[in-house]
Amino acid sequence: MSQLRQLSVTELQVGQYIILPPPWHKHPFLRSRFRLEDLHDVEELARAGILRVTVDEGRSRVAPVPPAAPAARRVEPPPPARWNQEELVTPALRELIHDPYLSAPAKARLLHAATADMLGRLMRQPSLERVQEFKQGLTELVDQVLSNDALASGLLRLTAHDVYTWGHSVNVGLLSLLLARNHYRHSDAHDLHELAAGFFLHDIGKVFVNPALLNKRGRFTEAERLEMRAHPALGLQLVQESGSLDPAVASIVGQHHERVGGGGYPHGLEGGEIHPYAQICALADVYDALTSVRSYKTSLGAFEALRVIRREMVTDLNFPLFEGLVRLLYE
Repeated sequence: MSQLRQLSVTELQVGQYIILPPPWHKHPFLRSRFRLEDLHDVEELARAGILRVTVDEGRSRVAPVPPAAPAARRVEPPPPARWNQEELVTPALRELIHDPYLSAPAKARLLHAATADMLGRLMRQPSLERVQEFKQGLTELVDQVLSNDALASGLLRLTAHDVYTWGHSVNVGLLSLLLARNHYRHSDAHDLHELAAGFFLHDIGKVFVNPALLNKRGRFTEAERLEMRAHPALGLQLVQESGSLDPAVASIVGQHHERVGGGGYPHGLEGGEIHPYAQICALADVYDALTSVRSYKTSLGAFEALRVIRREMVTDLNFPLFEGLVRLLYE
């Protein structure tokens, strides 16, 4: 009898029998049902943007793990009821982050996929506890990005291939983090771990938007436009009520669609009224929107996207940040 369950790619083990979601041409494998032979198969899943698969336990051949010796007098209280939900940051993900044997490109692919999966699950069930858990897991990723140039470079290259449900938020989070690292490299007055949480959660207000609008083809009706433009204010309200972000960092959520020239939303702020953190995120957001494939548009290359930003957003540009983005992409 089949024993089926859903697993994240970060939880897969060699020997498990997996069933891939249709259609068959969306993945690089010859079959949609097969047993994982080695970790390269898992890397291929992540590279194809497949974040979760079905595992048939009845047909899996995973080597049993020997039981650990019982710990002396170890007594732990049962977890609170609210943690009966699925963990955002799994032990497998933590092991992956610190695996010294994975190459930087392979780790970059898996971390990008795992972060997108983690962020997507947070968006589907947002709460103060889960935001805090996400921030804790993100801290370990940020430490790796800030200390490992090869990994940072690999993650930056992956932002050109937005194939995940929440890939845009991951791309913008990574681009913003790397921009902030360079922009504030001579100052210790900025908490990059807290900033990263704000960057990755900049679009959390979209949990309140009708999913059909997020990839709608064609023009919005006026009612749809207003609903979409409400997401920064709704996201800011969510993080303020939960107290999950520092107030300065929370401005990223509320102001990432504001523009220096005053033509943004939701409040039409101008110039210095927009927090510098939000200006970093806004630039990364526009760049990723131009370079990512969407259901309703083709993508631009990096150079052409920079030309469009320079030409069409001249009144809205923070030029030091724009120059920082150019250096980040081409140095």
